[in-house]
Amino acid sequence: MVDGRDVLEDWAHAFYYDVEPEFPQVGLETGSPRLIKRYMAGKPRPWRPEDWPWLVVEGTGIMNDNGLFPCNTMILGLPGETEDDIVSTMELVEDLRGYGCWLFPLLFVPMGRSMLERERFAYLKEAFGPLHWELLATCFDHDLTFSRRALGMLARYVKNPMARKLATFFVSMGMEAVEAVSDRLIRDPYGLIVQASRINLFSASLRDLVSLTFRRLRLRVQAVQAR
Repeated sequence: MVDGRDVLEDWAHAFYYDVEPEFPQVGLETGSPRLIKRYMAGKPRPWRPEDWPWLVVEGTGIMNDNGLFPCNTMILGLPGETEDDIVSTMELVEDLRGYGCWLFPLLFVPMGRSMLERERFAYLKEAFGPLHWELLATCFDHDLTFSRRALGMLARYVKNPMARKLATFFVSMGMEAVEAVSDRLIRDPYGLIVQASRINLFSASLRDLVSLTFRRLRLRVQAVQAR
């Protein structure tokens, strides 16, 4: 991406990404040069593993300039991961603040025919420590911020004006509901998971939707009063 800026510009112009943006999936994996060097040394080529954080930020900026807004997947719980590695990833997430991208942290899954195929799956209660939850909360904050920017771009794909307004309203309401409980990812993550697991979106009644609507209004009033 960084080495082929001119090619990407021609490609984006040919496919009108400035009119209809695309949201490609990109494997960010980790912000730790040490883990990149250990498991994915070929990923940054022709640059070095030590250049990986810079390449991610620079490449994201180039994509944004050409109508591409990546969905970045990240791997948490890689074998041999240390607190320093998690901190490096958190620093990369901070460096991406203001850029147009989503961050999706995923637990490590050993892939067949790779150097990690014999490793154990990363289980939540075994792999996750306080720094992981802090990283997850930081990613949530980043994603919510960008989602508000991206909502207008995504809503354009809904052609019916009324349906577009309804979709925008309910997605905004969902984001505010997530934001209202995001601090619990650090304070009480497992309690939040248990609570979320009991929600059945497919059996939501009109009363539930009205309740969510009023909750959104209350949050807006509280935000105005806090200014």
